[in-house]
Amino acid sequence: MNYTPITLIGFGVAGQLLLSHILDRIPAYKIAIVDPDFIGGDLARDYRSINTNTTIQQIIKSLVPDGKWADTVTALKARGDLNDCVSIASLAEDIRQTGHKMAASCNQIYDEVVSATWDEPSKLWTLTFKSKRPKHSTSVICMCSGMSPRQEDYGIPIIPLRIALDPHALAKTVSPGQTVAVIGSAHSATVIIKHLNSLTDVSTVCLHRGKEPFRYSRDGHYDGIKQESALIADSIMKGEYSRLSLVQTSDIRGLSSALRKSNWIIQATGFDSRSIEFMDSLKAEIRPTWDPATGLATELPQVQAFGACVPNVSIVDGKKFPDISVGSFIDQLVIRWPILEKTIEQLN
Repeated sequence: MNYTPITLIGFGVAGQLLLSHILDRIPAYKIAIVDPDFIGGDLARDYRSINTNTTIQQIIKSLVPDGKWADTVTALKARGDLNDCVSIASLAEDIRQTGHKMAASCNQIYDEVVSATWDEPSKLWTLTFKSKRPKHSTSVICMCSGMSPRQEDYGIPIIPLRIALDPHALAKTVSPGQTVAVIGSAHSATVIIKHLNSLTDVSTVCLHRGKEPFRYSRDGHYDGIKQESALIADSIMKGEYSRLSLVQTSDIRGLSSALRKSNWIIQATGFDSRSIEFMDSLKAEIRPTWDPATGLATELPQVQAFGACVPNVSIVDGKKFPDISVGSFIDQLVIRWPILEKTIEQLN
């Protein structure tokens, strides 16, 4: 069985940012990184066709203090005006310029971890992979596994979010004459509605909470939709989307009618944290309770989470909002890194 002191599970934006810190403390050969393709995480795999909610200037400002990211900063500056929002695909490509260089001397494992089993006497975790690859042992696990789209069972065929956000894939899924119910009215929902509106003879119904369907960041709402979505929402509210109906979820009759008439459901109401199965030495499942401030779970020794799988949380007007962006991941590292650094020191 192979062993490394530290193992990163996931190598998206958060994993790459974290690695730049870890390499300041221990050599690359003591680090394993597990990711199915090293393309840039969920954003690059499934949501590459949409734009970020963060301007080029905001991303650069977050990265500039760390000199390792000079190539990424240069590439981002070449994308356009500093006030522009780049596509997810472009952001992932630019971050990879640095991330791949940093990971080159690490133990790169192209696979997915399905479970981790803790052994108390040795203080080691044993990782089991999706493939038949030999198990791997490690002292410290850094969870950078991202999030999965939230999905409920509505009894109607479902179009996955990754397809709905890709206009070409969506056009090959929905047929003329069909009706699609989009649940939600945030950033991804408005982009999906725009894609559906471009299809021939396809009707859309947007199911939204609240009296007003769209919440604008420019109106000061913390979790409001961003610039790309705001422009789409403006067009919708002007009546420019003739085959779109807006239904408030509190309207039970309208909601029931909309669902009965729909051929497809697209749920765009947020994400759930992705994790793996943690077990003790007796193979009993451990259900962790993550602390959004530290990324720690008291049930899991020598495990810490980073990025979207356990995001920072802001509380505004009594409501909790997960902070998901390059800037928020860097802010998160400022708080969580000293904890991991102490753990690394104890290994040496």
